[in-house]
Amino acid sequence: MSRRGEAAQAVSPLLEAWRATCRRKPAALAVTVPAENRDVTFAQLDGEATRLRTALASFRLERRAVVLHLPNSPEWLVTFLALRSLGALVIAVDDAITPERVHEVARHFKAAGIYGPEGFVPQASPARRWKSGCALVKLTSGTSGTPKGIVFTDAEMLADAGNILATMGIGETDRNFCLHPLGHSYALGSIVYPLLGFGVPVAIGSAPLPGVLADELHAAQATVLPTVPAVLEILGKSTVESLAPLRLVISAAAPLRPELARAFLEKFCLHVHNFYGSSETGGIAYDVTGEAGLSSDALGAPLRNVSLSLSPGGRLCVRSLAVSHYGRRMSVHAPVTCQLADRAQLEGGLLTLLGRTDRTVKLAGRRVNLDTLEQSLAAGNPGARLAAFLRGDNLCVAVERDTVDIALFQSTVRELAPGRSRIIALKKLPRTGRGKIDQAALNNL
Repeated sequence: MSRRGEAAQAVSPLLEAWRATCRRKPAALAVTVPAENRDVTFAQLDGEATRLRTALASFRLERRAVVLHLPNSPEWLVTFLALRSLGALVIAVDDAITPERVHEVARHFKAAGIYGPEGFVPQASPARRWKSGCALVKLTSGTSGTPKGIVFTDAEMLADAGNILATMGIGETDRNFCLHPLGHSYALGSIVYPLLGFGVPVAIGSAPLPGVLADELHAAQATVLPTVPAVLEILGKSTVESLAPLRLVISAAAPLRPELARAFLEKFCLHVHNFYGSSETGGIAYDVTGEAGLSSDALGAPLRNVSLSLSPGGRLCVRSLAVSHYGRRMSVHAPVTCQLADRAQLEGGLLTLLGRTDRTVKLAGRRVNLDTLEQSLAAGNPGARLAAFLRGDNLCVAVERDTVDIALFQSTVRELAPGRSRIIALKKLPRTGRGKIDQAALNNL
């Protein structure tokens, strides 16, 4: 390896932590894939990453971006390690997106290449040279549907993973069960960096089908399940009776309804622990006991080493070492404050969200916050599953038809919202793979 490649390795706290783990427990399990009856040790994962790094060395990827487009697998982690060891900045994308979209991302960020199922494919156009220390770009569409990239260093991502592990009490004796795409922000902070930086083993699941999930949890001896409310609901309605040996269930990416948390506890004798974070800041708040989520919309208390405050306008401000320094003085390792679009309330040490400022629209000459409207509609129609959005100057409210009396619901909408409105009754609301309402799909209804 060249001296430049060695220098790139030396400055990465992720690689230093990874090597320390490999020296400490080379023969220990790093990744298991129960559907394939496949186990990979730390030494094996490291050996594969070393071989791939050697194969890619001639492409000179230091401070160049590479789009990583692979399905969840040990190979995803091998490739991530190899690219980081070469000093490349990784842009992780969902395996489900189209090849055309992958190439759009590569062009937008002036990437040196794409690493997909066919291996490394260099890009024809000149690659951008990134600032030293840049490790990862999180892609987020936000509420607008327009993708943007948020750049992080390994140190910032490790700070996020460390905060998560310390707050949730997760350690090397646990096994994290992974269903989310590894490139998503939720999985990066809760799965990827805990494994590579802190040695917490990972079990890679095949599908969120109740019977399959229960069997794979048992086969992998998984103890921690980071998931989303949609998966919890599927499990709650299934014939599955036990999720042993799980000890910790974490819900994030979408609101957790108290009735769902109560039903899950009653069926499986497991609390669901609310977890809230953002792509910009990493983990923010967590319900340590699981009690807050049973009766309220409170998300929990701030994670360890995370400070929360409110702006004069009531927007949530997050301060920690996990917040991206990009665009600031990246060499200064000090906490950064990020002001989010979420309006919030801090009461009794617990965080509750009150809606997003970027969802305030004008209806019939009045300003209406769509989050607040959704909350009011849900309060007047317990159990309703709904989503409000604007089409032109008209308010549209999509609702799952089996959860409301349509006539009464329409009357409630007219009382609460000025101007013209339309009710769209659906069998199921469209959701993304992370359980969030799919805004793009709603706009196409």
